[in-house]
Amino acid sequence: MGRHISDEELKLVADCPWSCVMTSRTDAAFSTCFKKTERSVQEYTTRAEILARPLKREKLPILRLCGVEGHIQEEAANDDAFLKSIGLSDGGTDITAAAHAQELLQLLPSLLDCVSQMVVTGYRPETEGELSLAVFARALLTVPNGNVQFWGVDLDQPSGGQLKQIADRKSFYLSADKLADIIRERTEDVAPVAPADSGDLYYVNNGPVSIRPEELMHYGYLATLLTDRIVYKIRPYGKLQYEKWFSNFLELSASNGPQWYGYLPHSTFYIKRSYEDTIVQLTRKMLSGGGMFDPQESGPIVLTGHPSSSKSITLGALAYRIYNEKLCPVVFIQNDTLLFYNGSQELDDLDNLMQYIEQQDGMGATRILLVWDCSSYRSGVSNAQNLVRQLKNRGRRFVLVCSAYSKPEDNAADTEFYRMEKTGESTRFVACGAEHAQVIRSRQSYYVPTTRVLTEREVADLRSKFRDYSGIDSATLRSWFERLGREGEPDIFNYFYKLIALLRPQLEEGLSREQRKVAQYVNERFDKILGGEKKKKELSPMMQAFLKAGFTPEEIPSEVAGEEKEGSDTEFNEALDRMNLCVAMFSRFKLDMPSGLAFSILLNQSSRGSVYSTENRALFHEVTNIPWLYYGESETGGDFVFRFRNALEAKIFLDNKGYGGREQVDLLCDIMDRYGQDYRRSQCIDEELTKSLQDLLRLMGPNSRYLPFQQRKEGHGEILSNLDRLIEKVKDIRDVYGVPDMDMGFASIIVTFTREFYGGLWDEACKDRMSSGEKPWEYDREWYSVERYEYRLQRLYEALTLANRCVDELDGTIQSRDDWYSKQHLAEQRDMLMVEIAQCNSLVERMGEEYRECCAACNAKPEQIQYSGCHMQYPEIFRQLVRVINRQPTNGYAYNVLFKAFLRAYNKESRSEKRLQYLSEIMQIVDICSNTEVLNRGANGRDEISENITAIQALSNDFRISIDEIKNRSAGAQNTYYDLYDKLLEANNPAAITFICQKELDRAKIAFRMNSQLSDYQVMMCEKIRKFMRSSENFQCIAANAYALAMLIRVSWMSYNRRSLQGSAECQLTRLNRSQWEDLHGLCRQYFDRAEAAGRQPILVLLYALSTLQTGWNYNAADQILKTLDEGQFYASARMRTPFMICDETGAPLKYSGTVLSTKDYSGYIRVNGVPEHLGSRTGIRFHRANLGRTTRMPERNSVLTDLELGIGYMGLSVYTDSGRQERGAQ
Repeated sequence: MGRHISDEELKLVADCPWSCVMTSRTDAAFSTCFKKTERSVQEYTTRAEILARPLKREKLPILRLCGVEGHIQEEAANDDAFLKSIGLSDGGTDITAAAHAQELLQLLPSLLDCVSQMVVTGYRPETEGELSLAVFARALLTVPNGNVQFWGVDLDQPSGGQLKQIADRKSFYLSADKLADIIRERTEDVAPVAPADSGDLYYVNNGPVSIRPEELMHYGYLATLLTDRIVYKIRPYGKLQYEKWFSNFLELSASNGPQWYGYLPHSTFYIKRSYEDTIVQLTRKMLSGGGMFDPQESGPIVLTGHPSSSKSITLGALAYRIYNEKLCPVVFIQNDTLLFYNGSQELDDLDNLMQYIEQQDGMGATRILLVWDCSSYRSGVSNAQNLVRQLKNRGRRFVLVCSAYSKPEDNAADTEFYRMEKTGESTRFVACGAEHAQVIRSRQSYYVPTTRVLTEREVADLRSKFRDYSGIDSATLRSWFERLGREGEPDIFNYFYKLIALLRPQLEEGLSREQRKVAQYVNERFDKILGGEKKKKELSPMMQAFLKAGFTPEEIPSEVAGEEKEGSDTEFNEALDRMNLCVAMFSRFKLDMPSGLAFSILLNQSSRGSVYSTENRALFHEVTNIPWLYYGESETGGDFVFRFRNALEAKIFLDNKGYGGREQVDLLCDIMDRYGQDYRRSQCIDEELTKSLQDLLRLMGPNSRYLPFQQRKEGHGEILSNLDRLIEKVKDIRDVYGVPDMDMGFASIIVTFTREFYGGLWDEACKDRMSSGEKPWEYDREWYSVERYEYRLQRLYEALTLANRCVDELDGTIQSRDDWYSKQHLAEQRDMLMVEIAQCNSLVERMGEEYRECCAACNAKPEQIQYSGCHMQYPEIFRQLVRVINRQPTNGYAYNVLFKAFLRAYNKESRSEKRLQYLSEIMQIVDICSNTEVLNRGANGRDEISENITAIQALSNDFRISIDEIKNRSAGAQNTYYDLYDKLLEANNPAAITFICQKELDRAKIAFRMNSQLSDYQVMMCEKIRKFMRSSENFQCIAANAYALAMLIRVSWMSYNRRSLQGSAECQLTRLNRSQWEDLHGLCRQYFDRAEAAGRQPILVLLYALSTLQTGWNYNAADQILKTLDEGQFYASARMRTPFMICDETGAPLKYSGTVLSTKDYSGYIRVNGVPEHLGSRTGIRFHRANLGRTTRMPERNSVLTDLELGIGYMGLSVYTDSGRQERGAQ
């Protein structure tokens, strides 16, 4: 838009839905004509400000070719005026303006393609101040032919003839009519059309695809679909922003996932590693269907290497580069708790997200790029391979790129090596030796090795990044890089931690300066805001006496007024400092502080009502605009919160104020007092503050997941030495202030902190001498006196009593609740306390032994106090923890506690038969653990689970006995193992039988959780074990024991169906004949009667219901069996929806027909012919649209459906079709 246009015409043109506006006008009010409620205006005056993709649905970019009056041209105009005043003039302003316009006009070719059109109106080059035609024409000659329209051209002017010649050459449209007149004619009789809702964009095959953000909200926990809104959300510009975001990029990339602003062209903060191009080219080939051997390959492509070898950063760069090519959708998975096992919620959600993307316009056969940063997993590669299988079985089109620590051995079978070769524009991968390999192919997976060692180019690039973005002076940087260069090979891990320390003084100096200035300003505002009557009420008696005597404030002696003002300023300073300190303490651990708490600290009032009161509205405005604090809605969607801009600035603030561990404990105790007093006044629980406090306590406590505490022990020791104060204060919340602890969160913290403080932390200072065999009271009689032992045992007994009481209360609360999510949370809390009870029991047992030894050494008589017999015996610990493991099979904490309890009980036990019984039982748990992707495997990076399993397996190896040896021993032959076997059999104890069978399973490499089908040899071994357990003498012993029956059921299933009972795909097909079903039904009925209700394994209860159907087709009886399941078993862990299909002997699902009774959203109920319509409280059998096949429409009520199949799961029967079942990965 040029300058030759009236205001009326401008209004008409501005009402049209333009995607971008370029103008030579310089009046500041011009952009306001384009403002609309559904779309904001973004004005650009320089090329550097413009985004990589300036066209946005929610924003209208306006490019000011000639700047804005009083802004861009001011300096050049002043220079030109000075030159004229001394008799010199070279047209400097005109030259500057022309150069500025040319710079912006360079964008034209990228903005105009074969679809987009540029409309030029109001452009008359002869108008004063107009953009030069020579400058404009040069830009027009670079755009595609036929993409520009000229309106309102005066052909009688010389410029009109010149424009005509340009239009003829470039096939542009040219008209003398005014654009405003055309718009007016076309819109007079046409109702306006409301623009579509603001959405977001991603790209497929070079075309934009619109998507509404709310469509993706459900998948936020799982993965991120890269869109313009996400990638370009943050765009740093200018020196100060570069320094701030560069620091954030370094701090947050490893923990918070890709920081997309660090990959943008104008803020490229990351170091491009030597292997980046390799993984990008390999990914491109597979996305285009050009795999090395199979065009249908989906990977995985594995970026593999040691920790801190830039894997996460490189995956972010890959995702950004592929997204920027606009050829395919990119989905980034950043969550270290996802396993994607068959039937899991995360696998279903990922499948649904990919289906949603595939159904959008323009996808065709285009693949989706999945990027999964999963190197923190113990079995990252196997998880990725499993995800590929699951998604391909469901028909998804994709390529998976992930990360891992491990790679195949160079001499492993079926391993091939390739390097990348570039010839001109083409790239190919050619075979090579292992020493030159850039890609390793093994078992349909591609590995791209990484390294922590930087090349010379990478070191130079790193140096350049710090020079450009860190704000550190060149001399300091040069000195540090020279020093690092002399320390040996350039390891990026060492470089990172040493160079990031240089950023701290820069941040510290800037933060201190910023805080000084803002604090002064805020205090001045406080004086005004909190002045008047409120302030008069707080005046000293001397000041009030002067005022009552008729003196004005100005007439009062300065020594009196000055003293009063100084006290007021000090009070406000302290209040503001305290609020900032509290926010910093939360922010240090990357937590938000609820705004109510912040204002209650600042105003010394209750947290309720203080924020939005009329009196404090102005104060609220000032505090929420403190620049180093973020104020806004919590990311979890709860209350409004405060936090520092980043955790590093929060720690600097605490350090500058001298707030170490002890001071932070003082601060936290004050917050807990304020929390309790607030509840006492209002009798209302602040749920947001409750959660924030509990999170903060856990991160400050002994089992903190806070990385600097784990790696560098920063200030943690000082906090832990004051842990007893925190314990007492948390007790006060419950007992003194009476705050209801509905989910026992505070109780759980009390128990954990008590166990750690009076157990491991108490011994921390002396652990080296204790490990050498010295008794603690021999070298520290005061710290390990008889009285101290009694005190510690008393505290532990109190914690045990509290934990047991809370578990009982939680059991009752869970039964009384109806909502699933509430039950899930409460069940997790209960399980946590049960594990703590087991931990405390072991500690009390050990400490009780030490106490008695100490008493003997000191000639003291042990007191007969409460704690003497409070601990549980090992069998009860085993029973309780197995219940927890059944509910949470991925919880490594429970496994470790159980394994340690076993090892202690085993070593203390002197009877061989009891040892074998313990060993036989624990080996079944070891089998489950070994074949499950277990999280939190140990403290401080240790894999304690593997250490414990190795120790248990070593004990197992001490017993050398097999089925053949027992069956083939000669009459009267005896040895230690035979004697033990006979003794246990005579006592009707199946421990020896199950132990022998477990050893046979281990030799055949058979696990109770296997994804693959069993080999012929493995099936033969299962049948051999089954017959051994079924022999009359052995079965009589087994039938009386639930654990032994469970093993027999699982072995029988594997023998009959050639698959493990658990671990196989969802919708498993069964191939059992009538006699086999009857055998299993009998065993399941015996197990059901023998096992405690709370301890029954859900999969065996489900098999009992299925065998009841297969042997008698009694649907009501099967339904009643499923109702006996302890639903608490499922609150804390995901479960397969439908483990089994109802099949005939050949494994073919039985076919049914039925009528749809009702539908709602994507599910409904069907009356299935041959099945009772009423099963319990339900009418009909539930179905989900996805289970009827992806291409099937949602059926309407009263529709008749045929060729249906029935599956059985923990929630009852479900309806499928053949295609729907196969998409679920049936086997």
